[in-house]
This record gives sequence, structure tokens and C-alpha cells, in this order.
Amino acid sequence: MHTVGGIFLVFVMVSFFSAFFHLLFLIPYR
Repeated sequence: MHTVGGIFLVFVMVSFFSAFFHLLFLIPYR
């Protein structure tokens, strides 16, 4: 149970950071 929660938390964090970096890199190109 704890392992599943940790994996889910890591997955959510990676997804959030990916979206954040996409936003960060796409803004200067506008």
C-alpha cells in the first residue's frame, strides 16, 4: 500500500513538473 502511494505520488510530481517545464520553455518562444 505504501509503495503504491509512493509510486502514484512520484507519477503525479513528474507529470506536474513536465507540464511546468513545458510552460516555462514555451513562454519565451511566443
